[in-house]
Amino acid sequence: MKTKDLDLSHVLSSKPKGGVMYFLGQRALVIDARALGFLRKELINNLGLSVARNMLTRLGYAHGWLTADNLSSEYPELLEDPTCGPALHMLQGMVNAREFRANPIDDPVHNMTCIWEDSYEAEQHLIHIGISGEPVCWTLTGYVSGYISRMLGRETYCIEDKCRGKGDALCHIESRTREDWGNLIDDHLPFFKEETIDGVLKDVTARLRRSERRLSRFKRLFNGDVHPAGIIASSEAMRQVLDIARRAAKVDSSVIISGESGVGKELIARFIHDESARAGRPFVAVNCGAVTETLLESEFFGHAKGSFTGADSDRTGLFEAANGGTILLDEIGEMPPGMQMKLLRVLQEKAVRRVGENRSRPVDAKVIAATNRDLD
Repeated sequence: MKTKDLDLSHVLSSKPKGGVMYFLGQRALVIDARALGFLRKELINNLGLSVARNMLTRLGYAHGWLTADNLSSEYPELLEDPTCGPALHMLQGMVNAREFRANPIDDPVHNMTCIWEDSYEAEQHLIHIGISGEPVCWTLTGYVSGYISRMLGRETYCIEDKCRGKGDALCHIESRTREDWGNLIDDHLPFFKEETIDGVLKDVTARLRRSERRLSRFKRLFNGDVHPAGIIASSEAMRQVLDIARRAAKVDSSVIISGESGVGKELIARFIHDESARAGRPFVAVNCGAVTETLLESEFFGHAKGSFTGADSDRTGLFEAANGGTILLDEIGEMPPGMQMKLLRVLQEKAVRRVGENRSRPVDAKVIAATNRDLD
């Protein structure tokens, strides 16, 4: 078998009525990408960004290593073809790989670069966490690192330098051996090591215990005025704010929250979502000021394949991702006037039109806007 002949009919098999399915002869599962996004959110919120990245990177590394190890025994000719790795990545539904370049497997110097589109990881990070300050395709780069390390029999690492999760148009990766990376890999290595989890978890445990003691003192101090969402409402003014928020949660009208930076506008928005009938459905937060103006419409409404350069496939926007739940438009005062008009049309028609399409798609999302500006 050759890589160019690979398709799902060759690698995926299952019983007609389900129960067990196999990918390359190994048992596989179909998991909703949104569930993995929720897991990422829980890991980040409960264990912190470093531990979450460490765990997801190591998960991806193990997946990639095991995939290559399985190929070595079942399809050794495929493992010797560098293009097989990205082909399997696509067949697993994780990402679309293009402009793949790599040295031959017997070249003493390994260097591989690739552009990724439709990364499920960047998509889910944007939905559940929002725009990041650094690349977020941790599981995917871990997969490539593990796969190539097993393929070459040498310690190899894949690093992402551009990522849709941090506002770039596409994701871009590069893979080299440990020796070829030199000192450039040092900041990334801890996320591949088990010791990182052990050390950080011990620190997290200690900090959690300290936080529990502080929270206990706060509860005694404020006499039960600590809301489960983490909002302290000891003053009459704050109690009135929460009362208004509860009432806003009971109706499907759009809500705007104003206040200075750092006063907890997103906390109030999440409180409204949690108190509403939409609780348990998606809560999508996006910082309007962090998304470049050229990408705003595509990020919010999605785009159709071929609608602009680089749009090689259809993509769901954030409004569709929030369907049934709530979308928070933070720093809405930073949104350009032209985009504000398109947003107004969405609010009026309860439908979005993807860039490059001529038909509208219905959406049902409660819109909460937040700003530190005087919009009057």
